[in-house]
Amino acid sequence: MLHKTAEKFIALHSRPVLGAALDGRRYGPVKKGLVGKYYAKVFERRIFEFVPPEDISPKKFPYTKSFMLFR
Repeated sequence: MLHKTAEKFIALHSRPVLGAALDGRRYGPVKKGLVGKYYAKVFERRIFEFVPPEDISPKKFPYTKSFMLFR
């Protein structure tokens, strides 16, 4: 396990580290949800990659990371 408690994991990974989202990232709120038949805390992080990064007009590719913590 990466962190000792689920609350510590959520506190560190559900918000930007420096208080402001950098590098084209957006953070969603932490919600209580039902995944299958299990209760979980769910949050998402949306990230935008620019390909190629050194180009004058790079293409923007969004992808989403979803996190689910089961109790």
